[in-house]
Amino acid sequence: QGLNGSSIAGLLQHGFVLLTGGRDSQGGPVVTLPSLQNRSDPSPDEVVTCLQYLIQIPSEETKRLGFSVVVDTRDGSWANLNMVMACLQKTVSSYVKQVLVVLHENDKRANQDRPSNSDPRYITVNQLFKYIDPKQLTYDLGGRMEYNHSIWLRTRLNYEQFLKDAQTTVEHLKIQEGEIQRSYNHPDPQASPLEALRKHRQFHEVIMTVPTEVIHQGQDVLKSLQENGFSGYSDNQGMIPTLDNLEAQKQVKRVLQYLTNRVDKLQEFLEDRDRSLNANMQYAEWKRNVKVVVDWVLGPGEKLLASQNDIGDSYEAAEELRKRHEEMEIKCTDTYGQYAELRHTVDDTVAAGLPIADDMKAERDYMDTVCRSFATRLERRRTLLITSVRFHRFAEELSACLDELLELFSSDVEADTVEAVEEAIKTLETKCDNCDRVAEQSLNDGQSLLDEMSRPIKNAFGKDISPDYSNQIKHVNKRLENLQERKMRCDELADVRKLKLQQLLQLRTCERDTDQAINWINELCDVMVTTHTDMGQSSDEVEALHDDHKKFEATALGTYEYGKQLLQAALVLRRSLRYDIEPNYDRAQRLEEAWRRFSKGT
Repeated sequence: QGLNGSSIAGLLQHGFVLLTGGRDSQGGPVVTLPSLQNRSDPSPDEVVTCLQYLIQIPSEETKRLGFSVVVDTRDGSWANLNMVMACLQKTVSSYVKQVLVVLHENDKRANQDRPSNSDPRYITVNQLFKYIDPKQLTYDLGGRMEYNHSIWLRTRLNYEQFLKDAQTTVEHLKIQEGEIQRSYNHPDPQASPLEALRKHRQFHEVIMTVPTEVIHQGQDVLKSLQENGFSGYSDNQGMIPTLDNLEAQKQVKRVLQYLTNRVDKLQEFLEDRDRSLNANMQYAEWKRNVKVVVDWVLGPGEKLLASQNDIGDSYEAAEELRKRHEEMEIKCTDTYGQYAELRHTVDDTVAAGLPIADDMKAERDYMDTVCRSFATRLERRRTLLITSVRFHRFAEELSACLDELLELFSSDVEADTVEAVEEAIKTLETKCDNCDRVAEQSLNDGQSLLDEMSRPIKNAFGKDISPDYSNQIKHVNKRLENLQERKMRCDELADVRKLKLQQLLQLRTCERDTDQAINWINELCDVMVTTHTDMGQSSDEVEALHDDHKKFEATALGTYEYGKQLLQAALVLRRSLRYDIEPNYDRAQRLEEAWRRFSKGT
């Protein structure tokens, strides 16, 4: 377009020349020079300028149909028709189809016959309807078309401004798209992912602000065209917008569609880039956290673990080391929690199908190797210390058991009855069984401890970092040997003690049975004295009583002989046990005394 409406808005506001949107009977645009209404005639330059601007509006195809120029001279306006014709000749001569000069009804020129192709044509308002339908004429020319010049001009200026801004926006997008390609093809190597994302979002905002505003501007213009189509351009009966209005709407829609498509495409690209940069930022943050975890494991974690090689030389020392190891494991809790979160992030990334998933999986595998190796060594260290605690606890328990047995073995056996001896035997067997159990557990835990210390230890990279446990192994072996030697001595002493208790049990049994035999003989004597007094009334009774007496004597004699055998066995046992034999002589005298008493009684 040659002229911009905004540059001549003041001139256009006067309404010297109008393009109402009406069409003649052949579809050509109607240009109206309305009544000046007592205003002074415009200058030729002003008319030319208005005409030059207005004839730009219809499409080339529409202009080829020819303009119908209507000049309203009924009130004396446009008296200088030669000036008007000169202006038309200068601007639209190739497009003018007819010039219709509307005269007052009483003007004689309206009835003069003129050639049909001669311009201008002088006609009345009623004759005007032969050339142009009343629907295409404004009210002041007797037509039925609504037209508000102020609204038309405002809408037209907004429309032109939108098209101008749209063109500027297209150029803006072209420049910015080139800038995007340059910045993305040659990113700043010094910029961090966070800086790149922040810069991209600022760039995004700068790029999209102008197109978004222009699109909103176009939507407002379209709305104005649609609304004003019923106020300034519509048919009074059918309320149909003018063709010029519809063409303007189509143009706005086409431009809006073009801008929207271009903006949507750019928006999609920028959003993809935003997601990519955001993923890169998250990956950089994730990678930094992975480095924190790995560096802690390979640094402070390794130092903590490497500084804990002792197993303790007693139960208290081993238990203290175990507690310190638990404290160290607690220190690792935060790192383990962060490690678990980092692995979960990888799973989410893989599930989302992000392009950085493969890189994250590779980093995760390396982190897994480092962390799991460290966790395995922590677990082995904990197992080693627990085994050490158990070994030293059972070793000390066994030592206490052996001390208790040795104390028992060094004491004299004081058991004057069979029951007391049996209780002593039971106590000894219980203590020996307990020592056997503790000794077996000590041996097993000691061997487990030795096996654990003999296993090689490798770090995450396969390097052998087995601690030097030679002193600890020597300590455990020495402790086991010492306990085994003491256990063997105690076993020997226990066997001697058991033999002695068995002999003592036999002694107390013999002495108990001897005392019982003496009591029986005395009881038999008492029975004989009190009951064997009947001499019998006949020879048969005498014979029967004699037989009973013989049996009675035989029983007493058997008891006496049994008592002597028991005393003989008791004498042997006392001598074997190195006990005083005087109690044995006392029982022998009591046995003899009971037998003499029984013999005298018979």
